Amino acid sequence: SALKQTTTIPYAVIVVDDDPRQGNEVEKVMEEYRHHPLVSYYKKHNNEGLMANMNRCISVAQSPWVLLIHDDDWLCSNYIAKIDEYRKSYSEYTIFVPSHSTYYFGKYVETKGKFRQWLCRVKKCWRTTAKDFINGTCATPTGTLYHRQTFIETGGFNSDYGMAADYCFFASYVHYHKMLRVNDELFNYRWAENESLKTGPAPTAVPETVKARLATSRIVGASKTPVVR
Repeated sequence: SALKQTTTIPYAVIVVDDDPRQGNEVEKVMEEYRHHPLVSYYKKHNNEGLMANMNRCISVAQSPWVLLIHDDDWLCSNYIAKIDEYRKSYSEYTIFVPSHSTYYFGKYVETKGKFRQWLCRVKKCWRTTAKDFINGTCATPTGTLYHRQTFIETGGFNSDYGMAADYCFFASYVHYHKMLRVNDELFNYRWAENESLKTGPAPTAVPETVKARLATSRIVGASKTPVVR
């Protein structure tokens, strides 16, 4: 989907493979794109985990704006064209989070609550603040457009928070920078069994989430910014 964008805006596709094994499936697929002018391939010699790999994706990019897309999600063909319109119209923002369709175990499902559905009907876009993260996350790492330098200066995703690292990053980020929620479905998010939904014992999941929520509460408590600007 990254190579099927209907846009004249120049862009590049970077694949960062965090599986150190030689001859793995990713290498075999990337062999087909060896000479593609838009595609670059980076092979890591050790697996540092999901969050560290996403940080690496952004650090090796050379453009001022970077989009992360997981290997099991896919972009709408007009993603770049539409998100660039918002970027130009709201130039003071440094993260843009579009809406998405959720693909759950082979079918599309509605994941928005009633309030969010109402909000999407009446607003084209809105600013997200730390207060919005009290009841849960308001963004996903995948499908989100980041201002690269601001992301790096903020520190990126902190692996100490485990699978709650993205939640804590966004909740902290919006206290210092501006994040825009965009009411345009521009990518498809596959929701199935992954690190956050695996069955069986997860001894670190609860303390990691609690730690992230406590950090967010401290951020919100210290914030004097209004809910909406």
